[in-house]
Amino acid sequence: MSITRKIAVAAMGAVMLSGAVVGTSSVATAADTVGFWARAQNEADDTNLAYTSTWAVVTQKPGATSLEGWYFTKVDETTEGTGIYTIEGDNSRNCVTDKGTGQDVRLEPCEPGKLTQQWVVDTGQEHTTIASRKNLNEVLTAEGVGKNVKLVQTYGKPSLNQLWTLIYF
Repeated sequence: MSITRKIAVAAMGAVMLSGAVVGTSSVATAADTVGFWARAQNEADDTNLAYTSTWAVVTQKPGATSLEGWYFTKVDETTEGTGIYTIEGDNSRNCVTDKGTGQDVRLEPCEPGKLTQQWVVDTGQEHTTIASRKNLNEVLTAEGVGKNVKLVQTYGKPSLNQLWTLIYF
């Protein structure tokens, strides 16, 4: 053991014996990290956010496809501290992309810094909207099993088809 390491170990032992607090820890959640894996389940009909081989973003019954895993990468925070994420399809290297109000959401190649690929997701809530960073009044909206997910404006309380539960894995 090097002399530097011996001194560090001895100093830590002395601090611990003195009863001083050397640190605290808290339970970390998946959202505390830079990124996390999750499925997003819609509250209206318990369907999962999924994607197709043609890069359409759809909702499917859980387990109907293997393409319902998502990697959320934290890129920023709102002034209130809510996370802003890119959402990448499992193994696709493509990100969920805002194509405009009323339009189908699509997977497109991820581009760092592109606002249309950044989503405000409140991971501290049981149910959250997934809002476009480009326009916070536009949220992912499920249209039914097997149908394309659209970006729809919402004001006030969101409807059930605009609320998502993240299921971490």
